[in-house]
Amino acid sequence: MPFPRKVNWALQRMQHRKTLYGKSLYNSLSLCLDQDLSFYLAGLPEGSSEEWPDITEKQMAALALRRSFTKKFVEEKADDADHRALEKFRAANDSCRDWKWNPETSWDEVLFGELRRSLDLFWHKDGYSLVHSDYSVLDRGKLGPGASVLANGCDFYTKLMASPLAVTHPDLYRIYKDYVSHFPRWDHAEIIRSEQHGQFCVVPGNKLSFAPKTVDISRLICTEPGLNSFYQLGLGLILEDRLKEVFNISLVDQQEINGELARCGSVTNRFATIDLSSASDLIGLPMLKAICPSEMVGWLCRYRSPVMELTDGSQVELHMVSTMGNGFTFPLETAIFSCVVSACMRAQGIKMVRNRKSPCRLNREHLRPGNFGVFGDDIIVPTEIVGDVLRLLHLIGHKPNADKTFVEGPFANPVATIGFVAHPCGVSILRTSKRLRTCILPSMASIDGPNKLAYHCQSL
Repeated sequence: MPFPRKVNWALQRMQHRKTLYGKSLYNSLSLCLDQDLSFYLAGLPEGSSEEWPDITEKQMAALALRRSFTKKFVEEKADDADHRALEKFRAANDSCRDWKWNPETSWDEVLFGELRRSLDLFWHKDGYSLVHSDYSVLDRGKLGPGASVLANGCDFYTKLMASPLAVTHPDLYRIYKDYVSHFPRWDHAEIIRSEQHGQFCVVPGNKLSFAPKTVDISRLICTEPGLNSFYQLGLGLILEDRLKEVFNISLVDQQEINGELARCGSVTNRFATIDLSSASDLIGLPMLKAICPSEMVGWLCRYRSPVMELTDGSQVELHMVSTMGNGFTFPLETAIFSCVVSACMRAQGIKMVRNRKSPCRLNREHLRPGNFGVFGDDIIVPTEIVGDVLRLLHLIGHKPNADKTFVEGPFANPVATIGFVAHPCGVSILRTSKRLRTCILPSMASIDGPNKLAYHCQSL
């Protein structure tokens, strides 16, 4: 189906005109989408997003598309979107501060004890701590493509060799300076940088900014000090290596494995999919000190930002161990939730089957998922232990996202899509009108009949 020639002109016209037939651009797209999907969703109340017992694959695809297509179209975001995001963050931070170990039954104590054991085994390899010194972390250090506090650019060279070097504690710089002295070119570059920008700048912590997320709420972005990020990402790589050794979880392909497990679960009802709300923001320091080895907590605290600077210059003490801008946040939450699953399996006497690959034709490897999957806060477990997993998650301060957690039935929620009786109901998410050309047609590919959403621009 060819895309209309005048679409670019029409989009410009839509953006220049604040309203369209009395409706905003967001409402116009939603109206056209509902008209396109009306054949499959006939009889369903307008705006409803609830599944019904005899829903078909096509109807589920249409329903998933209605839910998500304009969810993150934020060119017309609410005036209080940033405020809502900040208040949500404050609530999570306060929840971390107020966390207390509060068992209600002896089984809670069993689960909690198994979790502590799992994390102890995870952190200690052959009886020794994963991290022996700052130098072992610096050996794995790196920098990502994002911004850093006080940095003049986003590439590795500019951050470490052509900018002021921000750090939360002077000791981290002194150890870094001693480390690079063993590499003549790097040491020479650091001497030149120090002469031009000074040795280091001590900052209290990370800095807050906002980015578009949905119409109603923004996304918080926390920019870390550059040298802290170097240490954080090095520690993150150490955690990733240990995830591979203990659970055979690779963050490179685990998303694909979770998708296969979710597909299997939607057919056989063997697996439940769990998605957590604000998971990374709810890994609090009090909770971490209760479940993790003390030396593990010590290294995490050494490299984290203790405070966050708001856009108005005020500061908030962080009771969560890290934000999503921190380099070790994602592997850390994957490790904790993997240990939660391991603890519940051990308590129930269920053998944990790790993910694996087996060779097949044409020198390719075939993924063979085990009986669990963890990728950040996306958790897939056997239905026999889902109750224990949810209970243990609750005990450590986490709660499931009701819209994306499926304990039984034909639905499943692997990362970034919805599964229904083995049929992936993948959907596109429109974030900006610039993506209409590449977003609308793939989204509507599984919907038969007239496509008013794609051709709506011709009539403007």
